[in-house]
This record gives sequence, C-alpha cells and structure tokens, in this order.
Amino acid sequence: MISLLKNIRFYVLLISFLFSLGIFYAMQTLLKGASSQAARLEEIYGFVSLFLLYISLLIGPLYFRFPSLLLKEQVSKARRAIGVSAWYFAVLHFSITFFGQLGGMQGLAFLSNNYLVTLALGGAGLLILTLLAITSLDKAVQLMKFNNWKLLHRLVYIAGLLILLHIIFIGSHYGGLFDMVSQITFYAVGVLLLLEAPRFDSWTKKIFSFPQIGISTAVVIILLLTYSILIFIPSTNNVSVNVHAGHIALAEDAASNQFLNSKIPGLQGDRTLRYTVTFSTPNTIQANTDTTLSFRVYNASTGAPISYFKTPYTKTMHLIIVSNDLTYFNHIHPIQSGYDFSITTQFPKDGTYRLYLDFQPLEAIEQQDAFTVTVGTPGLETVNRDNFSTKKTFGNYEVNMDTHGKLNAQSLTFGEQTLSFTIKDAKTKKPIKTLQPYLAAFGHLVMINTNTYDYLHIHPTNLTAPLPGQTGGPTVDFLPIGIYGPIKPGIYKVFAQFNPDGNLFTADFLVNVE
Repeated sequence: MISLLKNIRFYVLLISFLFSLGIFYAMQTLLKGASSQAARLEEIYGFVSLFLLYISLLIGPLYFRFPSLLLKEQVSKARRAIGVSAWYFAVLHFSITFFGQLGGMQGLAFLSNNYLVTLALGGAGLLILTLLAITSLDKAVQLMKFNNWKLLHRLVYIAGLLILLHIIFIGSHYGGLFDMVSQITFYAVGVLLLLEAPRFDSWTKKIFSFPQIGISTAVVIILLLTYSILIFIPSTNNVSVNVHAGHIALAEDAASNQFLNSKIPGLQGDRTLRYTVTFSTPNTIQANTDTTLSFRVYNASTGAPISYFKTPYTKTMHLIIVSNDLTYFNHIHPIQSGYDFSITTQFPKDGTYRLYLDFQPLEAIEQQDAFTVTVGTPGLETVNRDNFSTKKTFGNYEVNMDTHGKLNAQSLTFGEQTLSFTIKDAKTKKPIKTLQPYLAAFGHLVMINTNTYDYLHIHPTNLTAPLPGQTGGPTVDFLPIGIYGPIKPGIYKVFAQFNPDGNLFTADFLVNVE
C-alpha cells in the first residue's frame, strides 16, 4: 500500500477518475434534460481523451529534444498512466455514444456509410488504446521483454492518427479544415511532429545510414507553411470533410427560408435566444396514480426565470408524453402560475416515458426540451416496427395517410415533402368535412424516431388559424421542416390528432425516412 501511494501513476489515475466524476456531476447540475447531458458529456470526455493522448505522445519527443527539462524522471514515469487515462476517457466517450445515443448495435442500421466509416476509425483507435492499456503494467514489460513491449507501444501513433481522423470527420466543432478549431489542432500536431522529427532522423540514420540532414524537420516546416498560406485564401476557408457539414448546411438553408418562416408563428422572434428548463416530479412514480409534473423556464444566458410567453397555438406550453415503446401518447398543457408550470396526470403502466416540451418565450422563437421519467419497475420495452399500414380505423373514423412517395430526410429538412391525412366515416366511408379547430389548427402532428427518439412537432400547411365556426376536412396536409436541425433518416412513429365534430382522437402510423 505504501509503495502504491508513492507511485505517481496511482495519483494520475486517481485524479482522472475523480475528474470524470466531477464532469458528470457538473453536467447533471448545469444541464437539464438527458439528451443535453449525454451530448455534452460525450463531447467533454472525448476532448479530455484526445488531450491526454496528445500529452502522452508529447512527453517522449519533448524530453528527447530538451533532456535538461525539469521533472523528467517523474513525468516520464507518469506517461503510461496518462495514456491509460486517455483510454479511460475514450471508453466513457464511446459508451455514451454507442449505448446512449445510438442505442447499441441496432442503431448502426440507421447510419450512412460515411458515418459508419468514421465510427470504424474511432473504434479501431480505441481497440489499439485498449491493447496498450492492458499491457501498460510493469509486469507486462517483464513478460514481453522491453524491446517487444516498446515496439508494440509504437502503435500509439497509429491510434492517434485514427482518432484524429475520427474527430475531424465527425466532430461537431470541425466545420471546416481551416476554421479556428482545425487550426489549433493542426498546429498542435505540427508541434508534436517538429519535436519528433529529430528523433525520426536519428532513427533513419541508424537503420538506413541516411545522412542526418533534418529532412523530416524540413518536411514538417513546409507542411506548416503551406497550411498557414491556405488559411488566407478565401476559396479554401469553407473546405470540410466533416460528415455533419452537409446536414448543417441543410438545416441552415431550411432555417433561412424567409418566405416560409415568415408564415410560421413559432418562428417569429429572436433566433439567437436560448432557454433551459428545470423539471421536478415525485421521487417515486407509480402507474395509474396522480402525479404532478412541474417546470420552470430560464434564460440560458442570464439565468433569469421567464414568465412571459406567446400562445401561437392557444396554449402557453405543450407537453407530449410517450411511452418508451411508443404505444402510449398524451398531449396535455401545463398551467402557468408565475414562473412555474405544473400539471397533474397519470401514467398507464410501469416503464420509461419520454416528455417533450414546446413553448415560445415572448421575444424568442419556439423552444423545445425533453426529459425522461421512470414509472414503477420498467421491463423490456421494445418498439414494434412491423406495421407500415397507411390505412387504419380509430373508433368511428378511418384515416388514410399519404406520404406522396418515399420520404427523404434531405427533402423533409428543406420542407419539400408533405404528409397528408384523409379522414372518413369508418362505416359509411363518407369523407369527414366537419373537422373542428383544435389548438388553432385542423390537426396536429408529432413524429418520433423509433431509435433515437428525436422529436418533430409539425403543423398543417395551412398556417392561418381557422375562423370561429369554420370547419375543415376531409384532408389535412402537414409540412415537416428541419428548423431545429436536420431531420435524420430512420423509422418514425407518427401521431396525428384530429377533432371531427368535437370528438378528438389520435391516429398513429409508422413511416420510413430514407
């Protein structure tokens, strides 16, 4: 025990573990909503892993180039522990991404080839780091013999390259090869290569009897100068290999559609304002028991609670509740009292439930947030993806859904495809032309990705609120559009609400978005 406490590697690993817990606690405290917490944790853990990997790679060439630097023995001894810490944070990053956001192996089926290749690069880098972490103990060095062990651990450079490619291709902060984040990364790698170059030249001289004339250093300097020059060439500033680049451009183009957006009530306001929501509920929730849900909205920049909201669809706040298996749907409206919103409802069975909030602060555009709650003891909750019927009967009404051909994620993001629902009497097959307004529209539509639980709240193409006494039907058209981000491919559960003759009902379908 005493020898362990004197080992600097022990403290590096302990600090890494405590730091990961601190990050987790900070995200739980500062961010509300499981999806927001997971996304930020994934980013931070990934960044810390990359930073630690860089430091572990830097130590060797730094002391080779400057052998008289202080703490050489201690830092060199800690190098293996720093590498293991990099692996630890990479595992945390992978776990959140793969099991949390993708939902395991089944989530891979919904990704494009570009995403799969990018994930494979990161996965290969993680496998190498895992091998190096397993063989990082002194016992492994003794068993393998130092020269063999050292040769194996040269694979860390391949792992670093694979992980670097992974983050450039998929990192959300790498919009272009010449933006600020890319510049910092490139110059950091440049510093590492400049320090490594003399050591590489020394190695090539021994192996190949090449003259030590600094060829590697010259090559690195030329690459750095070339990159520096390209930064100032306007035509190269937007060059990107990031798999998100196309999606981001789609969302920006859709959001800049002024003609369409000028007609959507929820998009009238300052687009730069952002808000957070706190959510409270009893510690234990039982099925079929009254449960009070409470919310409070804050300005994300100032932290001030918000009490003034618009009511573009007659209600200040909309709350959509669905079960994890997407068999239960409820659209209700919390009541405002000062800064607080609350509503009492019941959950029909044990399980996990997804809660989606829609609201629009007075000066901003419509905002969305999401939460999860656990009711009783959840069991196996799987979504049935087998019934793609476009014609179903719901009570006294027959509903026919028309997607007008195959749905395409890019076309939906741009607002170029509509979904149409035609309502008929289930017995007589006569078209229903007596749809009454519900929340200032003849219909409301929610689409939820059955794998990622991404949420889309979609309004009819007729954006003008019906006049008093006006009726609609038999067909209601809805226009999805990627205002809050690109619409992703996948299988979606569709919940459409209609109010014929005051008999509000919900129709549900499955659609495939390619």
